[in-house]
Amino acid sequence: MPRQSRAPAQETDREIRRATSIEPTAIQEEYCAVPSDLYRFASLVSERDELLDHAEQQLKSYEARRAVEIVEAVPLDEKPPGEAKIVAQIRKEKGWGEAVREVSRARRAKADAFAVLEAIRAKKEMLISLGATQRLELEREALIRDRERSGSRRA
Repeated sequence: MPRQSRAPAQETDREIRRATSIEPTAIQEEYCAVPSDLYRFASLVSERDELLDHAEQQLKSYEARRAVEIVEAVPLDEKPPGEAKIVAQIRKEKGWGEAVREVSRARRAKADAFAVLEAIRAKKEMLISLGATQRLELEREALIRDRERSGSRRA
């Protein structure tokens, strides 16, 4: 039976929402937080990738160990079962099912972390676009004020 891998850092929904949402009144603060959020979630993806590799290795080890045990259990005067029968027998075992579920959980955890990382990357692009839009609006407002001031002086 595969050993349970250590649990990766669990991100709360609130932490994920904070890292992936944009507070429109705090664009500068949001932009400043992006590098640390990118680092944190890239690290999490890497950690979960390691857990996935470990789970896959545990599954392969389980399959190899059980295949050897099945073949060695056959009396010397009998023909050992073929590969298909060995695989079928292993896949019926509770330990194999647990190892497969662990691989699935690790794969899903990595995909979840990667999705958050991609959302943060999209957030960065949106913040850049919002900042550019806000700068244009401020410049336009300043230009209008300047025109109004110069027009009121002429009158």
